[in-house]
Amino acid sequence: MNLKKDIPALVIYALIGIVLAGLVNTVQAFTTQMLDQSMVRIFVSNNQQAHKVAEQIKNVDGIVKVQIVKQDQAAAEFEGALGYPWPGADPLPAYLDVVVEPAQAAAVIDSLEAVSGIEYLAYHQEKMEQLAGLVMILHRAHGLLLLLALVPAVGLIQKLGTVWRRTSLKPAVHCGLLVVILAGLLAPQVVQAQTPTELRQVYREAEAALEELHKDSDKLEKDAADLEKKVESGEKNYAQKQSELKQTQSALSQFQDQISRLQSQFESVKQEEQGEARHYQQTVSRLQEAVNLAVQGMVEHEPKASLFLDYLLHTSGNAYAKASTSLASSQDRQQELAQKLVELEKEQQQLDQQLSELKYDRDQIGRELTQNRQQLSQVRQELAAVQRMIYTQESRVWHAKRDLRETLGFTDFAWPLAVKGVVSSDYGLRLHPIFDEERFHTGIDFACETGVPIKAAAAGKVVLSEDYNGYGLAVVIDHGSGVSTLYGHASKLLVKAGEEVQAGETIALVGSTGISTGPHLHFEVRQDQKHVDPWIWLG
Repeated sequence: MNLKKDIPALVIYALIGIVLAGLVNTVQAFTTQMLDQSMVRIFVSNNQQAHKVAEQIKNVDGIVKVQIVKQDQAAAEFEGALGYPWPGADPLPAYLDVVVEPAQAAAVIDSLEAVSGIEYLAYHQEKMEQLAGLVMILHRAHGLLLLLALVPAVGLIQKLGTVWRRTSLKPAVHCGLLVVILAGLLAPQVVQAQTPTELRQVYREAEAALEELHKDSDKLEKDAADLEKKVESGEKNYAQKQSELKQTQSALSQFQDQISRLQSQFESVKQEEQGEARHYQQTVSRLQEAVNLAVQGMVEHEPKASLFLDYLLHTSGNAYAKASTSLASSQDRQQELAQKLVELEKEQQQLDQQLSELKYDRDQIGRELTQNRQQLSQVRQELAAVQRMIYTQESRVWHAKRDLRETLGFTDFAWPLAVKGVVSSDYGLRLHPIFDEERFHTGIDFACETGVPIKAAAAGKVVLSEDYNGYGLAVVIDHGSGVSTLYGHASKLLVKAGEEVQAGETIALVGSTGISTGPHLHFEVRQDQKHVDPWIWLG
């Protein structure tokens, strides 16, 4: 026999097989997770119609899984997903959740649209298109890993045959060896299974993510509303400034017309004044001539001539007076027009300044309006993206909640006390209050008064109700699937081992028995007999 060589080779083949099997299962699990997101929801009128449609579509190429959700369950899931009851007057229709291959989604939807009895199809085309490429890669990786896994499998079978023939072990030992090897190969798949606590953690994280998305959505909706108000106000202010600008431009145009008319009048009066000035000069010249003649006549002592000279002086004086008055009037009118022009030009300058300021204000409002419109458009896009993420996250929460309910029958723990209590010591490392050394605290201590009722966190079977070492008087309840809760340091126990209890039922009273420094409840959660963070279940 050459077992020294065969056994190491057998172990190596087994280890390689286990690793590849783990990778195959991981890829398969991830592929299943991706496929669960590639879902078409088919709404039908009632439960009976849902079964008929399921029969029609179960053999459609590209459909991976069909799950019927009845009307009563649909209403409950609607309220659980959205947080409020179905608002319709009629009952929520039954529906089918159909998981499809993303790459064949378009063909599947075309086939479903031809099926009678379907009222509405709800799906995310964009999401399916994104998943199609990823799922294709995962399928190829899965196939490649399966091919690779054949190599160690064949080698393992050959070596097993060799060892079988060369050893003289009893058949029972051979069977035991096969069982051990098969268990090793299947171990990765077992590891992939999620415990209820892991499912609860997934559900809790999904709910927390959904809550954050809702907060983001609420903030974006508020931002959008604020920006809409700003845009509305900006549009009103812009329209008002535009109206004021038009009015100012109209007033300025009227002033310009008025200035133009006054300038024409001023030029006309100026020309008239110039004519009056010439006429005045001519009159002055004639008067001067008359005075000269009069002086000469007086010197020459011509009586008859003096009479004519007297008349000449009279008429020349009158002409001079008229010319002087007309010239003064023309000059006054010219001065008055010049003053009006100065005043109008000053008002025009003011209107120009006002017009410039209005244009600046309007342009500033216009820039702010454009910026607010761009921000509003961006916020609306972000809001639409968040709402799509909310839809996807709601689906994750729904699936996590459904898996948790299918496993345990409930999703949350009720508060384990009749009062809120004060967290005096949290889960995790702490300095022990009695032993004065750092120890891991396996639960949560809620300080409150002695005698406060202790409540069952969930329905289950009491497996322990007695003085339990350092826990003092304690109760342990098994909730199924490896989940149990422990309630320690009670002053009085109100249930016995073997009893079935319901969530919220009083099982003991708060005390300070066991290793304790004062009245409190030590609340502990265990998964498969190992302590876990109770906040995972308490939320």
